[in-house]
Amino acid sequence: MDAPCPPGCLCHVLGQVLSDVLTRPAPCTRRRHPASDPREIQRKEAMQCQNCWISYAHNVKLFRCGGCNIEYYCSKACQKQAWPSHKQKCKLNQRVDTFGEEKQNSLSLLRAFTSKHRPTLTSLAVCALELEKDPKRSMDYIVSIPVHTRRGSKRPETSFFAVDVELQPIDELPQEQAEEMHEQLRLAHERSVKVGMIGVLFVMLKCIDTGVANIVPSAFADDLRQVSRQDDWKEVHLKRLNEGIVL
Repeated sequence: MDAPCPPGCLCHVLGQVLSDVLTRPAPCTRRRHPASDPREIQRKEAMQCQNCWISYAHNVKLFRCGGCNIEYYCSKACQKQAWPSHKQKCKLNQRVDTFGEEKQNSLSLLRAFTSKHRPTLTSLAVCALELEKDPKRSMDYIVSIPVHTRRGSKRPETSFFAVDVELQPIDELPQEQAEEMHEQLRLAHERSVKVGMIGVLFVMLKCIDTGVANIVPSAFADDLRQVSRQDDWKEVHLKRLNEGIVL
């Protein structure tokens, strides 16, 4: 039997720090963070049709898939073209109805948190994958962000606390899941290239407390690959996520 860690050891200290963070009232729970953009221009640009990748910022109306109520499209034609790749994902998304109430609520909050922070998540993923060196890395990895539920939050952008940024090699997933993920990326990549984008990346947010996860695709252009990858890129992006700074 392993002996318990002595008081003051590193694991106790780190555990206490995380506990303090998670139990501390979420910042700006009732008001928008002062560093946020009230017009949320970048967030609107990141809301993309999942077929042609045109964004909400281009004065187009986007509607959700009627099956899963998650993926966005700008027209019925785009939705039809994307159906071969969206079909399996749509079925998986609809299985949420079989979750218990706690998981359904957690996933709903996680999706709202993701929607608010899409520009930050995309920029973070570009830096984590070092796409300025090799944009093809987005086809081999998922950028994974483990999060904890943030207690006391009254705003969607502060409802979770991100603890790290990890790269998950797709080939290390179970074979069936890896094959499906590679196929999803391949189809999304082909659609993005047709409309002048460089590629597509996947970001996964997973709630450690409830086990629910949300995977979001984002197409990136050549200019996005030029995002400056400073030494403190991780800290900068995690600060935006954890303080509720919406761009």
